[in-house]
Amino acid sequence: MLHHVSFYDDEVYAPSYSIDSLPPGLPTMEDIIEYCEKCPRVLTLRDSPLKDLQDPHVSIHTIHDWYTALSAKYIQTHTPKIIEFWNESIVAVETLEDRLELLSVTIDELYGVIQRVHRALNMPWTEESPMTSSDLKRRLQATFSEIVLPALPPSFTDTNRAYFDAIYTQYFAAWGAQDDAFDENDHVTPDNRDDNKHAPRRLAPCTLFFPYTGDRLEWILTHRLEVNLPETIRGPDMTDDQLELELQLLMDKCPWMDMDDNDATTSQATATRINLDAAPPDFSAAAISSTSDASELPAHFAERCQKCYAMGLSPPWLEMAREWLISRVTHGPLADEWSKHTLKLEMRYLQRTILPWLSHIFTTSLITQDLSPWLDFLRAKIRLEHILYGIFYESRCNSIFDILMTNYPGASPVFEDLHTIEERVLQPKSLTQAVRDSLQVRLLYRGASATDIMQQYLACIRYLKVFDPTCRALLPVQQQVEVYMKTYRQDTVDGVVEMIRNGEEYDLLDGSDTLYVFSEHEIDASLSIPLDDSAQLDRLQRMSGDLVAMLISLCGSISQFFQGYQRHLGRALLMGADYDTENEVMNLEIVKRHFPENKMTECDVMIKDVTEGKRLDRQIHDGIASSDIDFFHGVIMSRHYWPKSLLDNEGPADSSMLPTMETYQAQFSHVKQNRKLHWLPKQGAVTLELQFKGQVQEWTVHPSAAIIIQLFATDDNESSPRLSLAEIMEKSGFDTSTAIESLNFWHKRKILSLNACGLYSLLEPS
Repeated sequence: MLHHVSFYDDEVYAPSYSIDSLPPGLPTMEDIIEYCEKCPRVLTLRDSPLKDLQDPHVSIHTIHDWYTALSAKYIQTHTPKIIEFWNESIVAVETLEDRLELLSVTIDELYGVIQRVHRALNMPWTEESPMTSSDLKRRLQATFSEIVLPALPPSFTDTNRAYFDAIYTQYFAAWGAQDDAFDENDHVTPDNRDDNKHAPRRLAPCTLFFPYTGDRLEWILTHRLEVNLPETIRGPDMTDDQLELELQLLMDKCPWMDMDDNDATTSQATATRINLDAAPPDFSAAAISSTSDASELPAHFAERCQKCYAMGLSPPWLEMAREWLISRVTHGPLADEWSKHTLKLEMRYLQRTILPWLSHIFTTSLITQDLSPWLDFLRAKIRLEHILYGIFYESRCNSIFDILMTNYPGASPVFEDLHTIEERVLQPKSLTQAVRDSLQVRLLYRGASATDIMQQYLACIRYLKVFDPTCRALLPVQQQVEVYMKTYRQDTVDGVVEMIRNGEEYDLLDGSDTLYVFSEHEIDASLSIPLDDSAQLDRLQRMSGDLVAMLISLCGSISQFFQGYQRHLGRALLMGADYDTENEVMNLEIVKRHFPENKMTECDVMIKDVTEGKRLDRQIHDGIASSDIDFFHGVIMSRHYWPKSLLDNEGPADSSMLPTMETYQAQFSHVKQNRKLHWLPKQGAVTLELQFKGQVQEWTVHPSAAIIIQLFATDDNESSPRLSLAEIMEKSGFDTSTAIESLNFWHKRKILSLNACGLYSLLEPS
């Protein structure tokens, strides 16, 4: 009679389908189940409720539609009572143990419903029978999920999730923690298996209905499956054919494939198919925790996984795995480890803890044994790997400023890991943007010194080149820092010159692997040509290997850098002891290499003046019979080559020094006839001794600092005077800026103190 029935509903298994429209005389699901349970091994079609399921005059689609409709009605009739029982019982449950026991009973009863619906499918049909179709099993599974899942209360899903979470935590994650101490470079192969006998044990994945087991499955879990995919195809979106091809290419490289099954090890916890008709095992909390120190899982876990997978009641594994990975990456033992390639270690943790747990979740049962979840499991593996990439990438981006503060190359593994991720998975958040944001918030502000900003900038250059050797990631950062330093900072040039002149202290000498020479267009502003993005990238690629050049480019112009270097060089030469210019010559040669010839002639002349001044000073002293001026030495400066700021910085000389200066000038006129000295008493250096209660300290300071500290000199029995800024300016004759600069010099060195009344006094060192 079934061949007279037409089905028009595309989703006949939906709860809205009414089976009452069928003609009378057709068997009910209860009739079919009763016959199958009575004669499970005997298939008799004549006068049997099963005869309509094998009618040659009825299409396979009609049979499937009718049987799905029967199943839907049966499920709708029997599952509400089970769910109602849960709702009534869960209110009275107080302990976790009782809740898990109730969960076990409820799952058994729900599984009994879908198991009875599948009775007819397990009869000894011929291979051509519509009842042996895998499509029918999928429809029945979908029907059950469509009806039952929306009806389940949150208390059920929460308890079910808590069970699977507890199993993972007590078994898989616990064994994974032992793996953290294992060397990241240790890999077990057929050749070194005996040498790695002390490698950490772990719970092996379930292999029920999987085509690979043991070491071969381990090979798949620990290797990528999307190496040969085109860029337009994402790993989780692969078709079955593409996935099987990638798997075959991977297994062609597997060292275990050429070995006999007896030589390759088998899984430690390979699951077996459970007889789901047997009495249900103990699912209590006590049973879960009682074997937490064992190497094998509780017996009930495999059965629970099979039942839940068959009913579509598996836990939200993607959400759970994401939470575990976030906790692991952001708060785990490797969260702040930046000196190792932790991406590899976190991936190994995923492969050896979460994936084995997931393999049990993707476990089929007797009623769905020909619906292998193997390819779905592989897609889940790829998806979790992508999730880990995203979590790892975001966590390191969130800590990027602190990572950049790590002395180079200490954190290079972090940027190599991030580069690996960007090669494999497109990330929504850019590392370049993360660097820019962190610099803008935590570094590019008025309170930060120029040298602090530039030190961090150099770290960005070094590390971002590790991340992206093409410098595309570095270019926006360079543009951001250059605009800020040229536009908003007036101490940029001084900071650049200080760092270059102390290159060893700032690791500039070891960090430059190429030499960049500035062209005439870059030196002469009138010849400069605006560069488009492509030209800027090309320039950065050539310049980024030279950290000195990268610092110079932060100055407003090259001429400003020249002027700044002259000022610092002039001060250093005048403050130098014994006319020593060796270090200054070396520093200048390092800088001069970055420019065409004769661009820093003034600096060459300044150094030559000091060298020549040493010879003249010796001649002058040799011509003076008295030893009264042995302590006094002069530097003869060429007016047209030294910075104007030094030459114009005139002022009164210390009256006690005037006779010595006159004697020195008279002898100079004798050595250099027709030449006259023009003294700059506020320039140079003074070496003095400070005595505190028997302790003597020697200082070489600027003349203004020497005059200021002399105002506080006292005899042994006198107390140090307390002077205000106005009194100090009056006694020394200095302007405000000079007086404050000298006072700050002694205050920072804890020689002078400043009280709340604004008075300076001598602070004797302890």
